[in-house]
Amino acid sequence: MYRIQVEIKISSRSGNLLGLMKVFSELSIIILQVSMKNLLDGSSLVTFETELSNPSRMAFLLNSLKKYDDSLKVNKKRIA
Repeated sequence: MYRIQVEIKISSRSGNLLGLMKVFSELSIIILQVSMKNLLDGSSLVTFETELSNPSRMAFLLNSLKKYDDSLKVNKKRIA
């Protein structure tokens, strides 16, 4: 199993966090942990942690996040 962490900067628009979680759900990726930090500019940094047996599924996740909305940006990705 590979432990994956993805840090995403999102705007504080209503429903953005729920939409992000929906992307994980549609790809059948289980979220182990979520942490959130509010920033001064009104946006938030959200870190999702998950485990995947196939690291190529990370590419599907990142592509889905890119297609989701312009109000989010993937800052960091880490595979361990």
